[in-house]
Amino acid sequence: MSCFVRKFLKCSGFVFVLWQPLLGLAQQVPMASDSLSRGEVETWLRTGASQEGVKRIGAVGNSRAVGDDSVSGHGQRKLLSDWEKEWMQLQQHNDAEKNFRLPAFLDFLAAWRPSPWTEVGAGALPVDWVSTYSPDNALWVAAGILRYQNDNDRLLWVVAAREQPGALLVFNKKLNFSSTPTQALSLRLGAVDQASDLLLMQLQLGEHLVLDLPDLYLRLFTARLVAADKDADREKFNQQLLARMELLLGREELFAHPFSDYEQLSVLLSPDEQLKVVTWNVEGEDFYNRFYGFVTLRVKDKIRVIRLNDQYRTINHPETTALNPNRWYGAVYYELLEHKYRGSVYYTLLGYNAHGPFSKIRVVETLEITNGGQARFGVQMIEVDGRLRRRLVYEYSQRANMLLRYDAQQAMIVMDNLAPSEQYLQNDFRYYGPDFTHNALRFDKGKWLYLPDVDLRNPAVGRQRRN
Repeated sequence: MSCFVRKFLKCSGFVFVLWQPLLGLAQQVPMASDSLSRGEVETWLRTGASQEGVKRIGAVGNSRAVGDDSVSGHGQRKLLSDWEKEWMQLQQHNDAEKNFRLPAFLDFLAAWRPSPWTEVGAGALPVDWVSTYSPDNALWVAAGILRYQNDNDRLLWVVAAREQPGALLVFNKKLNFSSTPTQALSLRLGAVDQASDLLLMQLQLGEHLVLDLPDLYLRLFTARLVAADKDADREKFNQQLLARMELLLGREELFAHPFSDYEQLSVLLSPDEQLKVVTWNVEGEDFYNRFYGFVTLRVKDKIRVIRLNDQYRTINHPETTALNPNRWYGAVYYELLEHKYRGSVYYTLLGYNAHGPFSKIRVVETLEITNGGQARFGVQMIEVDGRLRRRLVYEYSQRANMLLRYDAQQAMIVMDNLAPSEQYLQNDFRYYGPDFTHNALRFDKGKWLYLPDVDLRNPAVGRQRRN
C-alpha cells in the first residue's frame, strides 16, 4: 500500500454516517464486465450459495421471536451478535417503519467497535451479508440488502481500516429496482493491476451491478471531505481527493466510465466521448464555496488530464473575458451539450455555483478544444441583442430558485428571467429571483441565439430540480 494511502488511514479517526434522503432518486447503474485487469487479486462471496446458508436463513425466520438472543438450526443454538439482532429486527418491519428506523440502524453501525480482524468482529456479521478483505489486508468491506415489499431495495455497506481501529464508515444507496430473495449478493474487491494501488470494488445483486467503484479509496476520500467541519481538514482531504482523481482519470480504460457511484462529484461525458468533465465544490467555514475539477481529453489516442483552477471571485467581467483551465470561472456542471457546425465541435456547459450565504449563481459556459489539445473556456458564440458574449452568468437570491436546463423537445436552453423584488433593489442580486417569464437560447449556425420572453407553457417532460 502506498505512502499516500497510509497517510489517509493514519488521519485522526472519527465516526460518521453518510445518509442519503430516503426519497432520493437512484442513479442508473451500468452492467460490468465479467473479468478484471490482469494481475488482479479478487474475492467473490455469495450469500445463500450453500445449503447450510439457506437452512440457517430459514431457521432464523421460523424459530426466532423478536427479542430472542439465539437462533436454532442443525440441532444447535447460536448466540446472536448485536449486529444480527438489530438487523433482524429492522427487516421484520413494514416499509414505512423500515424507513423510520433506518437512520438509527446506520448510527448503530457507525458506533460498532469490534474489529473485523478478530474472531468476535468477523463472526458478528449477519448471515445474509457478504464481506471480504482487501488484497493487502488493510481494509474490510461488508454489504447487505435491505429488502422492501412495495418500494425499491436499499444497499447498505460499511468499510473498516485495520490501521484505524474503531472507525466504521457507513454508506447506503437506494436501488432502482426491487430484488427477490433468490438473487445473491456478490462482492468483488481487488487491485486493478500491480503497477498502482487503485482498489476496484463492485457489488452485484443477481444480474444487476448495484455498486461500481473503480477505486474504493477515492470514495473514502470524498466521504472524509464531506464529513470534515474545519477548513484545514477540508483542505487536507480535498488535496488527497485531487491527487487520487488525477490518477484515476489518467487511465485510458476508465475514460468512458460514468463514475456514477462517486455521489459527491459531478461527472459528465460528451456524446462523442472525446471530453470528460469532473467538478465539485467545497464550502468553507465562511459559507463561501470553492470549486475544483478536471477536464480530460482524448488527444490522438492518448488521455490528457487538465486540472481546473477556480478564480471566479477575481473575474470582474465574466461574460466578456476569455478564460482557460488556470483561470476558470468555477461551477459544478450538471449538463454538457455538444453541437457541430462546418466541421467544428462546440461544447456548452450548464453549471451551478452555490457562491455564498446571500446569493448563488447559474452559468452558461462555452468550451472549445483546440487542434493542439488545449481547453479554452469562453468562446464568443452567445449572441445577445446583436453582441457576442463568451458566457452568461446569472446571480440571484439564496432564497430563490432558478430554472436553467436544456429542453431536448424544444432544442433550446430554457431559463427563468430574473428581476429584483423591488425596483430600488436594481443590481443588488441578493434580492433577485424569477419573475414568471422565461428566456431561451437556440443553437443556430455555430452560435447560441438569445430569445427573450419565450412561451414555456408546454415544457418538455422531465424538468430537473431547481436550486
